[in-house]
Amino acid sequence: MLERIKQVFAPPIFDNEEKARVAALLNTMLFIVLALVIAFAVIALITEHSIARFALDSTFALLAVGLLLLLRRGRVQLAGFVLSFALWALVTVGTYLFGGLRASGASSYFGIVVIAGLLLGGKATIIFGALSFLGLTWMFLADKWGIIPPPSAPVTVFTLWMESATILVGVTGLLYLAARSLENALARARRHERELVQKTAEVQQLAHTAVETSEFKSRLIARVSHELRTPLAAILGLTEMLHYAAYGPISEEQRELTLKIIRHAQHLERIISELLEQSQFESGIWHLTSGPCNLNALLSGIEVSFAQLAQAKGLTLKTEMGKEMPQTVYSDCDKVQQILSSLVSNAIKFTKTGSIKVRIDRFDDVYWTIKVSDTGIGIPGEAQTTLFEPFRQLDDSVTREYGGFGLGLALVKELASLMGGTVALESEAGKGSTFTVMLPLYLEKEKGPDGKTAGSGD
Repeated sequence: MLERIKQVFAPPIFDNEEKARVAALLNTMLFIVLALVIAFAVIALITEHSIARFALDSTFALLAVGLLLLLRRGRVQLAGFVLSFALWALVTVGTYLFGGLRASGASSYFGIVVIAGLLLGGKATIIFGALSFLGLTWMFLADKWGIIPPPSAPVTVFTLWMESATILVGVTGLLYLAARSLENALARARRHERELVQKTAEVQQLAHTAVETSEFKSRLIARVSHELRTPLAAILGLTEMLHYAAYGPISEEQRELTLKIIRHAQHLERIISELLEQSQFESGIWHLTSGPCNLNALLSGIEVSFAQLAQAKGLTLKTEMGKEMPQTVYSDCDKVQQILSSLVSNAIKFTKTGSIKVRIDRFDDVYWTIKVSDTGIGIPGEAQTTLFEPFRQLDDSVTREYGGFGLGLALVKELASLMGGTVALESEAGKGSTFTVMLPLYLEKEKGPDGKTAGSGD
């Protein structure tokens, strides 16, 4: 039973702390007003036998109940305004009807201004202060013009004392409630500040741990990659010697087997290289170098490196250079080759039939482009946003058809960004893909990826 009573009188709770504070204050005021109005109505009915006064007080009690319901629906500002305005109207009408400034009641305006300010803020204080001033001015003019009703009873010192004491007690109570409300709000703010400082420290600790973990992972990947590359290079080298009959003639069947070993070893070598490059990028040890880069030689090297892999899948690999593209640019040639190799390898992997086309062209006086197009499976629109993230692929299931770790395109984007360029993708599921890498164009020896200007002229 006691819990039910507490629930009835408890103020509503809101996520906004300031709104909850005002709601708690308004809730207390409304219950106090309700209790006083009911008490005054009963006293008036018993002592004065005034049905009109009882009806007026009952109406105000119903208004208080309605505002309590409105408050519980979250309309805190509206309930505060209605209460303030109703009190102002009640004081103004009551003061006018019972003698104006020659009777009691006018000093109640002070309480209304305080209530409005506490519930609605500084602007409301000014508004209701102005309304109260207008009410007092009207009382003065009505008394001067002789149109104000005479007081029902002479104002005695006791009446003035009672009114002043009531106003003093009421305003004191209101200010006490406001002060307690602000103290509680300040205490909550300080508690939240301490919690925020504690959480910030925890987040910083977690971030520090995450950085250490990431650095350890990068070092581990680099160490493992180095350890794997040495025996893998030996396996690849020895197998190639067997394949080309360096140790004596071999049969056609043996040649096919060694060719399969070479292909798988080369694929594994590319994966290990991608892991090593990713760990180097995360460790921040990638650096750019600038030098003359023969693009025709790069394209020829791509043809030689991937011709066998493309032919094994029945694909056509074609490279071409735009007529306006200079044969030599100043750039980090190793990283340009990495970009080309990753894009061509990716295109061959995801293309079952058709062709792979690589084109280098001049975009304008500031940029040049590398375009790699394929007739492969294409990339759905929803997957394109995450395709350049490390370790992300179209199909992440264990039994996916295509191998790899999903590092190739991530490295392309990171390398292009490091060189001051961008990567764009045009693709549609089932209709192939075109990757376009745009890089700054440097044509002078003193310029390059680490320079500050591009388009230095021909």
